[in-house]
Amino acid sequence: MNRYMWIVLILGLVASCAEIDDVAQEKSLSSMYVSRPVQIDGNLQEWPAQLDTLYLTDRENLSDNVMIVKSVWSLANLYLAFQVSDFDLRAYQTELDHKKLFLDDMVEFLLDTQMDRSEKWLADDIIYHINLQGQKKDDRGTALGESDPSWHGGAVYGVSLQGTLNDTTDSDQGYVVEVAVPWTEIGRKPKAGLEMGLNVACGDNDGKGRMLFDWVNAWPTRSPDVFGTLVLER
Repeated sequence: MNRYMWIVLILGLVASCAEIDDVAQEKSLSSMYVSRPVQIDGNLQEWPAQLDTLYLTDRENLSDNVMIVKSVWSLANLYLAFQVSDFDLRAYQTELDHKKLFLDDMVEFLLDTQMDRSEKWLADDIIYHINLQGQKKDDRGTALGESDPSWHGGAVYGVSLQGTLNDTTDSDQGYVVEVAVPWTEIGRKPKAGLEMGLNVACGDNDGKGRMLFDWVNAWPTRSPDVFGTLVLER
C-alpha cells in the first residue's frame, strides 16, 4: 500500500468513528474472545475483521499521527493491537527502562486491573511503553501509590514497520505493535463481562520535542480515576 492510499484509509476510518468525539462521556472498548492463541509478530491479518475499534488523533494537532487500537482475549492472555500512521519513524533507545524511551515513536498502554479508579498508582496498576526498536519501559504501582520502576512485566510483543527507522530522508507509512499480556500478570480470571480500566497513548518523535496524545486526555497518564473501560465480551 503506497503512502497516499494509507492516508486515505486511515483518515476515512477516523472520520467515520465516534470514538474521537470529545462529547462522549463514557469511553469503552470491547475485547472479543478468541479460542486460539494470537501469534505475536506485528502482523494483524489473523485478527477478526469485525472488532470494536478506537481511532485516536492528537487533540492539540501537534502530531499528525493516527492510532488505531483493538483488543481480543483468550483464556491465557489479553491482546492489544496498535496500528499507527506515521510518516517519519524515529526511535533511538535500545536499553530496558531507558528514561528517555518515552521520547521515541512508541505506544503506551495502562491498565487499572481491579477497576478501582483510584487517583493513586496502586499495586494493581500496570503501564508499558513500547518503542519501534522493540524495547520497553514498564512499571507497576505500589500500595503507597508510587511507581515501582524495578518491576518488569512478562508481556510478549511484536513490532513491524512500514518504512525505514531513523532515516529522515524518506517518507514512511507507519507501524504496528501487537501485545499479549498474561492473565497471570494481570491477576484477574478472564470471563465475559469482566471490566478493567484502560488508557492508551501514542508518542511521536518528529524532531520537534515530545508529542504525546492519549485516549482519555489524562494528565498525568497514570490517573486511573479517569481511565476508559475495557470490557471482555464473548
